[in-house]
Amino acid sequence: VEEIEWLVPGIVPRRNVVLLTGNASMGKSTLVASWLHQITEVPVFVFDLDSPLNAVQPVWQRLGTIPPNVRYWGGWTRD
Repeated sequence: VEEIEWLVPGIVPRRNVVLLTGNASMGKSTLVASWLHQITEVPVFVFDLDSPLNAVQPVWQRLGTIPPNVRYWGGWTRD
């Protein structure tokens, strides 16, 4: 059995897709921001169905600068 490499210990495995879902205002953006600041050595792609970047950027920046390895695509649904 191959040992799992972790980008965020015990939470985000290397070379895998992580899906995070939940109701609005549950803290998903804040949780993702905390993970992003721990993952610095590999590219990270964030796909957010509901929120454009300008909606999540303030949340992410409260925890520090958004790392340069992060690519964001979001806010493509119609209300």
